Amino acid sequence: MSSPIPPDQPTRPLRPLDPVARVERVEPGVDPLVVAALDDSVRSMRTALALLALVALAALGIALYALLKADEAERTDRTPIRPAAVTRAQLEDLEDRVDDLRGDVRRATADAGDKEETASAEEVDDLRTDVATLQEQAGAKGQDNQTAAALDDLRDRLSTLDARVQDLEKQQEQTP
Repeated sequence: MSSPIPPDQPTRPLRPLDPVARVERVEPGVDPLVVAALDDSVRSMRTALALLALVALAALGIALYALLKADEAERTDRTPIRPAAVTRAQLEDLEDRVDDLRGDVRRATADAGDKEETASAEEVDDLRTDVATLQEQAGAKGQDNQTAAALDDLRDRLSTLDARVQDLEKQQEQTP
């Protein structure tokens, strides 16, 4: 008797299978136009970056220059500045001007019935007091910043008073 055939039949020759279709793989190539475009873009970026660096350096230089000039100006501002001395003659001229303006104000006040636009006697008296105070301070040996500030304030107030007197005179001329 013969022996039965084993199920996997290891000794039996295999038949060739149908041929497998081979797919040919193509490696993606680099398009020369794309490479040229990228190269051009990189070159443009480098140029822009170089220009930006130059502008930044110029701005830094200008900022440093301005900082040094501001520091120099600050140092010169720290030196004490003495205002010009006011002489007695200047103060007397100023007092005469105040007196003239006071007379104009009184005449204008008497002629004009509108009290709101005229200078009050108190304001003129305040100016006279300020002038007297400045004369006393000018008599001292030196002059300080308060005196100069008071004199400037007095000049401003006199200019305002003069303008108001001129306005009153114009109103008086216009009314029949």
